[in-house]
Amino acid sequence: MSKSPFAIHALTKAIAAFGFIGLASPASATLLLDYTGGTVLGSASVGPSDKDDGFATSGESFDAPFFGESLSDPFPRISFNGHIYFGSGDGSGDYAPTAFGTSPIIRISPMWTDLSLGAASQVIQNTGSGSSYNAVTWVNMQGGLGNEGFVATFQAIYFNAAATLNGISFNAGDIAFSYGDIENFNLPADIMIGLDKGTGGFATLPGYETTEGWASHAGYGDLPVGADEYVHFRPDGGGYDVTIEPIPEPSAIAVALLGSLLLIARRRR
Repeated sequence: MSKSPFAIHALTKAIAAFGFIGLASPASATLLLDYTGGTVLGSASVGPSDKDDGFATSGESFDAPFFGESLSDPFPRISFNGHIYFGSGDGSGDYAPTAFGTSPIIRISPMWTDLSLGAASQVIQNTGSGSSYNAVTWVNMQGGLGNEGFVATFQAIYFNAAATLNGISFNAGDIAFSYGDIENFNLPADIMIGLDKGTGGFATLPGYETTEGWASHAGYGDLPVGADEYVHFRPDGGGYDVTIEPIPEPSAIAVALLGSLLLIARRRR
């Protein structure tokens, strides 16, 4: 039986989609989002002169509720020390982590520690279509004083609206952290990972609630997020359900898409 024009067209699109996804390579295979083409907020030659404890102000708003409440000022500061914060903060760059839930400052902290912008470092912001999400990626960040051998790439993504990213469906209000190549034994002694409501509540890695967000190798063992995983914060009432989820391989996404389109073509023959 010959295929209808629609089936042929769908098959052609499927093959094209398969080829595009199979050949495209993200900036880092372990990150949820390819940050290539984003806006550089900080680098050795871009942004504030303070490359150690400096910050840049987001040009995009974070619109979804945070801990069930709207942010009074949705344009946060992006700290070169691995976190996003709303308001004036606790000092220049907020380089010294403090336990979550003990400060009035609202924070989103994929890896809050003493970092600096080196010659190959960048802080990049990406915005989804229709401002569906805002993503910040800290690229090749260098450890600060006492942690000079530490280099890390990581990102935080704040979903303002429902969106599909890397084959994963996210809801408005979801937040995701993902990590590039990080050697656990080189982790600084003091790092904080999680969301801080300010005084009164926080959400952190599964099993790390009793540490108030502290996640250093020295104190609590290896970072429990693998190279092919991400941390998924999903709103749950006034808090968050926090899980560590796998990141699909690009080839798996391509095969799934090809299968779906072939099924459509088959049904329209």
